[in-house]
Amino acid sequence: EDVNDFDQNLHLFDTEIYVNLDNGYTYMKQDTNNNIFVVGAYSSPLDSSIGGISLNNAGILRSMFIVKYDSLDNIDFVISEDVISLGFGFDISGIDVDNNNNIFVVGHLESISPKRMFIRKYNGSTGQLISSATNANINSNTGSSRALNVVADNNGGAYVVGYYAGTIDFGGNTSMLPSNTYLSSVSQGFIVHFDNSLTATWSDFSTNYTTPTTNCDGNAMQSVILHQNNDIYVSGITNVYSNDYK
Repeated sequence: EDVNDFDQNLHLFDTEIYVNLDNGYTYMKQDTNNNIFVVGAYSSPLDSSIGGISLNNAGILRSMFIVKYDSLDNIDFVISEDVISLGFGFDISGIDVDNNNNIFVVGHLESISPKRMFIRKYNGSTGQLISSATNANINSNTGSSRALNVVADNNGGAYVVGYYAGTIDFGGNTSMLPSNTYLSSVSQGFIVHFDNSLTATWSDFSTNYTTPTTNCDGNAMQSVILHQNNDIYVSGITNVYSNDYK
């Protein structure tokens, strides 16, 4: 994990390298108080530390960590979500932080079959896990789901976008989203809103605009923003081929 600090003229004036993440990656978000949150995942065997917190991995699935840097670039806390103790791994796709000091991390769970999206909510002051959720039900024969992005709302909840195949149900007040009308194994984009307790309040999907062709993976909702007037804007791709977004 490298954290590079640039001034406004893009002159690099500080670099902090804490740990080498084999087969890993990171995402970063800043809150309104200029705190920086870095979330990362890694899968190769590793025994190192960030801020005195040990990072360990058995080398099969990805573990996850979150580091909070304050406005002076000091480490405030480190969260270590260890696959060894949890029994499943994390494939991370996005992070957001709201004005109430909540951290939201999304992606999909590894070693869970069929593949399931996840959202996890943490306290941005202490690093404590507040709540977590995944889709409640999915077609076990053709189903899979992955969250690709998240944006916090103004009430402690969040909007999540991604894709799924088969049928999917997020529980709560949502209904079962249908499978692709052309082919059940072809993916469709989804958006779901989770409230303050990460209970799903509503969900929707996007289907193909044209008939999928051979090797086509369908479509996905990839990005989401919440406008100041509370309108939600979503972008994505449709009728893409294998590996274009996975």
